[in-house]
Amino acid sequence: MTHDELFVVAFHYLEKNPERFNSQEKMKFINGLKEWLTGKCETMDDEVYDFLFEIGLIKGKSREANFKSYLNDKYGFLTFRRVLDVGAGRMCKLSEMLAKKCPNVTAMDPKIRLTDAEAAARNIKIKRDVFECDKFASSGRKGTAVSKYDLLVGLEPCDATEHIIRQGLKYDKQFDILLCAAPHTALDGKTFRSYEEWYKHLESISSEVHIQEYGTSFIATNDPQMSNELGR
Repeated sequence: MTHDELFVVAFHYLEKNPERFNSQEKMKFINGLKEWLTGKCETMDDEVYDFLFEIGLIKGKSREANFKSYLNDKYGFLTFRRVLDVGAGRMCKLSEMLAKKCPNVTAMDPKIRLTDAEAAARNIKIKRDVFECDKFASSGRKGTAVSKYDLLVGLEPCDATEHIIRQGLKYDKQFDILLCAAPHTALDGKTFRSYEEWYKHLESISSEVHIQEYGTSFIATNDPQMSNELGR
């Protein structure tokens, strides 16, 4: 496929998925695709990755399918788990995959574009909120309530990552987060030059936090040896 042919397919893809892209997001997608073609990007935009995967230019499983496999391998099918998927994305793709075997999945993201009816048809609950930990909740409020969940998960949840870790540790909730391959700013304002520094910061939060490799990705968890037992 030539570059011109690729962009024809890309524009058709954008038009076919109007619920996923507004005008600004379309421009970001096209710029991300251009960066991928020139090899100038250190990390790939999620929407560009999904597009390249859909048209077969990236082989293997999708990011969501890989993470679902990890969770199923670790816990067994999540039939009896109450799962909160933080940073679920506009279309809640991971939540939808998990809900096929787990009847109690809640997708949380302020950018969710599924209607309540569409979410119900996918057997998922939705919360259009920002996830916050108690320590850094805005205006001194309490952070996100996690008591009713067994497992907190996040697929590259970006700025929510440290919030998930701190809230999971405080309330003794199991978490598994597939980390972004780019550094983010810590909640105390500290910045990092590389994702390695960012990962070290996350591990420094507590001795309970472990970061492990999974394929070409890294996953932060608070108990990497745990298999099926979530109660502690």
